[in-house]
Amino acid sequence: MKYRKVPVSSVVNIISGGTPKTSVANYWNGSIPWLSVKDFGEAGRTVYQAEKHITELGLKESSTNLLECGDIIISARGTVGELSIIGRRMAFNQSCFGLRVKEDIIPEYLYYALKFNLRHIKNSAHGSVFDTITLKDFDQITIELPELDDQRKIAKILSSLDEKIEFNNRTNDNLFKIAQSIYNEWFIKYNFPGAVGALENSEIGMIPSGWRVGNIDDVKLTKIVKSGIQTYSGTKKYVATADVSDRQIISSQSLPFADRPSRANMQPAANSVWFAKMENSVKNILVTNYMTDRINNYVFSTGFMGLECIGESTYYIWCYINSRAFKEIKNNLSTGTLMAGISNFTIRSAQYVIPPRDILGEFNNRVDGLFRAIYNNEQENARLSTIRDTLLPELMNGKIDLSKVEI
Repeated sequence: MKYRKVPVSSVVNIISGGTPKTSVANYWNGSIPWLSVKDFGEAGRTVYQAEKHITELGLKESSTNLLECGDIIISARGTVGELSIIGRRMAFNQSCFGLRVKEDIIPEYLYYALKFNLRHIKNSAHGSVFDTITLKDFDQITIELPELDDQRKIAKILSSLDEKIEFNNRTNDNLFKIAQSIYNEWFIKYNFPGAVGALENSEIGMIPSGWRVGNIDDVKLTKIVKSGIQTYSGTKKYVATADVSDRQIISSQSLPFADRPSRANMQPAANSVWFAKMENSVKNILVTNYMTDRINNYVFSTGFMGLECIGESTYYIWCYINSRAFKEIKNNLSTGTLMAGISNFTIRSAQYVIPPRDILGEFNNRVDGLFRAIYNNEQENARLSTIRDTLLPELMNGKIDLSKVEI
């Protein structure tokens, strides 16, 4: 397989982004998704949505530009080297560049070639305050470019793995929504099996008769996990808050005990739930008794708070911390000026309904299969990611025979 080394700037048109004035209301809340790094840094291979949207007027009267389906977006300031393929028409901010391929390269191959060269891209960053790559840097960032047919074959091999990962992620989102809808029906609307409609007043409003109200450190349902881990041999996977997106661990760092940072000091335990302490942050982790990999091989950051769940409360507490009500409670209880968040002390005032054990047991039976399926898909994604990351350098270095790959 023949390769030629070319600068990225020779095979793409580079598009700059921008930000409409935030003070002009008519520029915002329109129909055009407007990407920032946090929208695509954790999105995977393809990004389809953004937190913020702008109007056609905001697009017209600012320096931002549109990216089309198949363009590549890459972060270029502060966090350098995050990249995704654009899945729909979007605008984007000035901390990123859009890359639109020319006729001698296909978008999917460019995406994987850039992933293979991330170290070089990050080493090209400079700047006194923020790491930055500029338009001129793309003259120095090079990739290996094979013939178009070989590009398609390489992209097909790697895309098949990423497409399965994306399918599993979509499946998991749907499974979680089903579980959360059952939680909402039973424990928000109180339409649980056997409900007779009798409600009584409590500290947090009307609740079913015979139920009670507790707090987040109620010894009959949960217990806050204390910091501290036991000495271990070999390495364990350290998960910082930045390594979690919503409910998914997206990365980790394998570290021996002696080399771990001081924040790597929380031990996952069977039947515990974890959430980032930071205000306005949704980074949650579930650890059940069948997740032996997380129990035995992981260490979490002290940026997480852990709740050991007693009895059959694990899934109930997991759904609770992923609820809108808990997000509001956590934000309201967060303190601090620079990085506001909750503490073991402030979170104790969070109150919630404690159902009877028989209702919790029935809820467990109803959602257990959903959460086991989610975990199995996550485990499969980890295996697929390992295969993809192993194949990537072999394919980019021309070490794999592509003659029998059909396109």
